[in-house]
Amino acid sequence: KLRVDTVEYFEVKVSVSEQDGVTPVIHHYPYYKEGRLVAYKNRLIENKRMWSTGNQRDVSPFGWKQAITTGRKKLFICEGEVDAMSLFQILKDNAAPQWSHINPSVISLAHGASSAAKSLAPFLSQINEWEEVILVFDMDDAGKAAVEEVLKIIPKAKVANLPEKDVNDCLLKGKAKAAQAAVVFGAKEQKNTR
Repeated sequence: KLRVDTVEYFEVKVSVSEQDGVTPVIHHYPYYKEGRLVAYKNRLIENKRMWSTGNQRDVSPFGWKQAITTGRKKLFICEGEVDAMSLFQILKDNAAPQWSHINPSVISLAHGASSAAKSLAPFLSQINEWEEVILVFDMDDAGKAAVEEVLKIIPKAKVANLPEKDVNDCLLKGKAKAAQAAVVFGAKEQKNTR
């Protein structure tokens, strides 16, 4: 349910089926290091198999290039690229008319939940410049463990509890407004993290 304009905003490339020339089969997520494109994380859509092209070591979070230019007060951090794009689209679609032209700051982890804190640590000084940081991780054990690790390095972060397993599931299951409410209004600072 991701639209072309959302995918293009994040500069994601899509490979299509050789059989029909239309059906998307692979996503190619761009990754930057010090402002230079250095790698793509490739995701086979059908079975979610992933591999990298280029060197994905020490790269910026997915969407970082876009997030640092928005001037927004809130930074939303998702677990994966599809979730980041889904959240971006949900926030744009459900913004009040006077804010609909402004892009939200949404990023995702470069290497998944298991390395959340390690991936974000090099960007802490910039992350802390946002007035609010909202963690929008998956509602599974790996996502919950990642939240705990990230709160150790970003104790001011708020945590969103989604109505489905992840943001993309919210989009697919017609719960976009509930997801928007959960991340914008329902995200809470965790007790005993400061």
